[in-house]
Formats: sequence, structure tokens, C-alpha cells
Amino acid sequence: MSIESYVVGRGLVVGARDRWSALPPSADACFVDRCDLTQLRLENPAWREAALSPVDVVDKSGELSMITGRSVDYVIDWGARPEQPDCSARLLAAARVLKPGGALLLPVRDSRYSGTFAGQKRRDPVVCDEAVSSFPSFIIDVVNVARSCEAVLAIEVLTRHGELNVAVLRRVSDLSLHAPAIVSCGSHVYLMDGLYLRHITSLGALERLRSAHLPMFEIEAAERSLFADGSPLHEGGVSALLATMGTKP
Repeated sequence: MSIESYVVGRGLVVGARDRWSALPPSADACFVDRCDLTQLRLENPAWREAALSPVDVVDKSGELSMITGRSVDYVIDWGARPEQPDCSARLLAAARVLKPGGALLLPVRDSRYSGTFAGQKRRDPVVCDEAVSSFPSFIIDVVNVARSCEAVLAIEVLTRHGELNVAVLRRVSDLSLHAPAIVSCGSHVYLMDGLYLRHITSLGALERLRSAHLPMFEIEAAERSLFADGSPLHEGGVSALLATMGTKP
């Protein structure tokens, strides 16, 4: 799948610097970096004459505190690396600002991550003889970081863009971390059961579920569309459900 299919709507590009020309022409993005262009050029003499990306927002990549939560359709982070101590914070920050269903794209230069077998290490003169992971290892490490910090991100696809490999993670709903739960959406009430919303069809069923002290959440109709509907949940089906949860009916 082409990277252009993920770079749709309004997005953030974190730390693009001299690599922004690799972005698709269709990208409508706000550029974020830890300092402005003047400071970047002072710190890196090789960039003083280079065409760098604009810096629209000065912010830390592990915070993105200047960006409203659930406000962007995609985030492209050029600096997220699982071996770095701030990787968890970067994934959490991206998950916070992404809309449900939004994509986090992690481009990886092939000169750094080769196509060797997962788990192998090698030394690459391109990166100052630093021991680096292969690209498959990079993906495994990113997935493990996302799981460990509960970043509400799920690996979706590996794709190719020019000279870059790109890992794409999809922002799923927070509710996927809290099943089972009672979910209200407008005038309707549902049970979050796995990755399904089951419509609670009676007050009796609702009261019995409440007595099991399940967590309760409110969601918008747009977020509800992320879930497939399971079978309706009526009062007669509650006992079997609570039994599977280890709760007395």
C-alpha cells in the first residue's frame, strides 16, 4: 500500500529537518521540532546551507504539549527509535494527538536498518560504526514498546516509500484496553466485549452488569464506528457472560 493512502487530512511531521523532501507532495502537515531553524543550524554546521523543513511549532517530541488531543489524522515521526529512552513517550504523545483511526508513520532509512534476519546485529559505517538492528528487529522492538506503554497503537503494515521503509501503526480506541466495560453512546448503551459493542436491550441486563462493577465510558458516535457490532445483549444472556468473566451472576 502506498504511503499516500495514510497521509490524508491534517497531520504532524516531527523532526523532518533535511529529510522533508521525502514526504508525499500531498502531505498537509504542521512541522514540529524541539527548536527553531536558527538554533538547528547553529547546532549542526552541515545544515547551515541545507533546505530544512519549516518549524511551525517548537515542542518536545515526547510531549507534543502544544497540540490538542485527538486533533490530527496522521503523525510522521522521523526520530522514534526503540533503543532510545524517549521512545515510549514519543509513542504516547502521538497516540494522544491522533484521532481514533489515525496513523503513526515511522520512516526508517535503509542505510541504517538492513534487510538482515531479525535479531541479528551488524556494524554499519554509515552510522559511525554503531551497532544497529535490522529493519525486522526494529518493527518487533517498536511493537514491544507500544505494548509496554499501552500507547493505544497497533502495527498495521510495512510499506515502501522511495528509499525508505515505513512502519505504520494505527491509533485504536482507548476502550480496547478496558474490555469488558459498559459504554454509552448518545441514548444507547452497549457492552464492550472484546472488540465488539453489544447493544444492551433491557434495563434488567444493564443493572446486572452494573452490579458486576464494570468500568463505564462515554464515546462519540464517530468513535463507535471503529467497532463491529456483536449480537444484542438481553437479560437472559448476562448470566453466561458474567460466568465467563469469573463474576457471580
